[in-house]
Amino acid sequence: MTISNNEAVGIIGVLGYMTFNQYSKKLNNIEVELDDHEQENQELQDNFNTKLSSIQKNIQTYQQEVQQNKENFNQNLEMTEERIKQTIEELKESYSNEMMKCVKDGQVDKTKLQQLEKEYNEKVKAVQECKVTSGKTKNDMLSQINDLNSQVDKMKNELSISQQRINKLNHANLNLQKANTELNDKLNSSQMALSKKTKTVSIYEAKISESNRLLAKATAQNNYYNQCKN
Repeated sequence: MTISNNEAVGIIGVLGYMTFNQYSKKLNNIEVELDDHEQENQELQDNFNTKLSSIQKNIQTYQQEVQQNKENFNQNLEMTEERIKQTIEELKESYSNEMMKCVKDGQVDKTKLQQLEKEYNEKVKAVQECKVTSGKTKNDMLSQINDLNSQVDKMKNELSISQQRINKLNHANLNLQKANTELNDKLNSSQMALSKKTKTVSIYEAKISESNRLLAKATAQNNYYNQCKN
């Protein structure tokens, strides 16, 4: 069975149109999916911004508390150092007086003196250790700030993953749009070629019709002449 050019162009046009529809459906599906992911991404973004704002406020509050704690700590430390110096001086004066009592009539009570020296050294050591003030409150606040920063980093990572998915879908969407445009151009080209072929066929059909008419007229005239001749 022989297919004419006109029929071939028509078949190509139909196939192109079918392929065009398939790509259009795929494009619509991915656009719907893209809209869903964009909505999800927007919700993540809004949630992230809300949490981030709250966390930043908490961090600022903690930092202010840490700064205040640090100032109080330094102030208390200065006061403590001053009290320590004063206490040690008082201990030194008190034990000096007690040690002087260990000397009586030119004799030294070494046992009592050693005991006083031991007590004095222990008390001085205990007083000096008061300088080592625990920074537990400050450290706890710093730990909380680090935890909050970790939460921020985690949310940023989640947002980045979501954005990567959006970018991937956008890329697929662009590729489908490009393929859709190319198919549309081919379909339009096929339709234009089909229209041109149809016009050409119509012209040839008109010429054939005219030739047939002239042939019929000539045949009739020829038959008439033959009848007249006979």
